[in-house]
Amino acid sequence: MRRNPRKACGGAWTRAGHARGAGHHRSGFASACDSIQTVPVPNDSPLRICLLTTQNLDADPFPEDDWPCDPRPFMPEAEWHVATLKGKKGSVRQVERLIKRGFDLFFNLCDGAADQNIPGIEVIETLEKHGVPFAGATSECYEPTRVEMKEACAALGIATPAYVVASTPEDVERAAETLRFPLFVKHYSSYASVDLSRRSRVRTPAGLRIQAKKIMSRHGAALIEEYIDGIECTVLVAENPEDPERPITYTPAQYQFPKGEEFKHADVKWVIYEGLKSFPVEDPVLAARLRDECARFFVALKAASFGRCDLRVSKDGTPYMLEINANCGIYYPPADYGAADICLSLDPAGHEGFTRQLVAAAFARHARNEADRGAGDGAIERPVTETPPTKSPLTKSPPNNPSATATPESEADSAPSRASACGEALEPATGVDHDSTA
Repeated sequence: MRRNPRKACGGAWTRAGHARGAGHHRSGFASACDSIQTVPVPNDSPLRICLLTTQNLDADPFPEDDWPCDPRPFMPEAEWHVATLKGKKGSVRQVERLIKRGFDLFFNLCDGAADQNIPGIEVIETLEKHGVPFAGATSECYEPTRVEMKEACAALGIATPAYVVASTPEDVERAAETLRFPLFVKHYSSYASVDLSRRSRVRTPAGLRIQAKKIMSRHGAALIEEYIDGIECTVLVAENPEDPERPITYTPAQYQFPKGEEFKHADVKWVIYEGLKSFPVEDPVLAARLRDECARFFVALKAASFGRCDLRVSKDGTPYMLEINANCGIYYPPADYGAADICLSLDPAGHEGFTRQLVAAAFARHARNEADRGAGDGAIERPVTETPPTKSPLTKSPPNNPSATATPESEADSAPSRASACGEALEPATGVDHDSTA
């Protein structure tokens, strides 16, 4: 879920022999390229979106040890403002200032974990505090614990590996006695495959003690799970603007690991990722089951905007839910697609449809929240804006001219053109300004 110094989540996608158009599914498994037309945009002015990120997307040259995650080319008619956030405390102050500028929408890609000094949930809590519309995970399901995930699976009847959360040697011995080997040892709330290696899979109590001691000494606790021998799959799930109880799922992708590898670990994700391939899950029955279980899991955890579910499928065909990654890495360059990007590449609407869908869902969620709070609640702190408020985004319609004009402080964006999944070329984003505050 969280950033790594080198962040190429999914490796290259094996495109040979695959026909595009598998599509995404709503509750009735309907494919739609029409969703890219559902985003409300004003007639008289472009939608003003503030992109919250930890990357300086306009850096030239861009750091060699990172990849730009940039949604702007997929909604080029909007007026984008890029805010590069730094540090947890500093990011809160910066977001407070940005809220006063009266943006129509915040698009949050910050994904720092609790144990990282990278902007994360505090950004979301600030946006929620002021009741502004935003795309990205909400605080309810930003970083659920593994226990919460497994309890949700149990309530839903979804298989998940048996486990022990270990923080003491006694916990490790209990895992050795009650769980079936081989076992898998990882960070109790793992992200970016931190400290995962080939040695994370252990076959004996002695190996378990060594790995558990290492993880507990570094992170305070370890998650010890039964290892599921089989294939590994991922499913992207997105909030449905029309009905949040019926989320949209995308074509499940199955991984093909480099020779000698059987599961994702840090080296596979960040070092030898060129050898990691993926392809659509070919069994239609399995694909449908993966989508159904991931959709129900998404709703049960009160997830919003988007998230990626990772699963192992045993040799008897049973899917085992490993985790959901809210605000997972996405919008990587095509040559370095992450796992979520791979799922989008299998959909007719692609990244463009996905982006517009997130925006529409953000406005719809905001409208529901406003209605639920009712008039005169007083729970939301609404700062005085420095610019006049725009018309309600929910009443906006597509402009005749997709080119946005830059505000006086804006800079021209140099993002390259990309082709949409529906076959039309996307123009470079315009009307972009950049803000970076330590």
